[in-house]
Amino acid sequence: MTLQDLADAMTSGLKEQGIIATPGPSMNNQYAAKLLVQMQNGPSLGAIKLYVGKRGPTLVPDELHSCPPAIRSSITEVWQCISGGNSAAPSGHDTLTIEPSVIQVWVDGACLQAPLGYRFGWSFVIQQGDRELHRDSGSLLQSGAFEHRNVGAELEAATRALTWCVLNGYKQVTVYHDYEGIAAWPTGAWRANTPPTREYARFVKALPLEITWQKVQAHRGIAMNELVDQLANRAAAESPALPIPASSTPDPVM
Repeated sequence: MTLQDLADAMTSGLKEQGIIATPGPSMNNQYAAKLLVQMQNGPSLGAIKLYVGKRGPTLVPDELHSCPPAIRSSITEVWQCISGGNSAAPSGHDTLTIEPSVIQVWVDGACLQAPLGYRFGWSFVIQQGDRELHRDSGSLLQSGAFEHRNVGAELEAATRALTWCVLNGYKQVTVYHDYEGIAAWPTGAWRANTPPTREYARFVKALPLEITWQKVQAHRGIAMNELVDQLANRAAAESPALPIPASSTPDPVM
């Protein structure tokens, strides 16, 4: 079942329960869609997000801010009938039990296929407690990194985020990432086999930073991970397409 099929089926199923669902703002992600929901002739209930991926379709109801428990249960029941029941519990970065003093570095990258090549985007957000310290996003990658496609964008996000931390005097940070290589190359868990990954590992090891690495699950409703994902995809969508050589290595682990 495609993402559009899921959205259409969910819209139809909710309508039978007296709940109106309409397409929400684009999430700049070909695997995700948002539906705005409200009671028929009634108030807004918030929004739900639908994801499709290797784990199967997933419902993330973390934006049902004004939804009574009974209505939330009805929405979940409709989803279970349509998809078989993979529903992620509402969650945010506070569920990771982050100490207020921790400097959080959230990073993500994106690579979107285009008719003439690929579009790239990266983003990072620096946060302490509930206070955002800085955010940035863009599409420019280091030389050669674009040949690794999405991985190149992930490395760019981490490189720029950690650079910002050093320039602003931070000594200890925790990096939250959904791509394993962000931590695996600089820690030596993975062997860096290509120039971009070797340069990334060398760069991180030389930083005057004490780094804690925290792997998080992508597309599971973790608020800050969702934010950097959206920022990276938006940057990619707005960037020019780059042609990729046939000899490129999308997966530098291989």
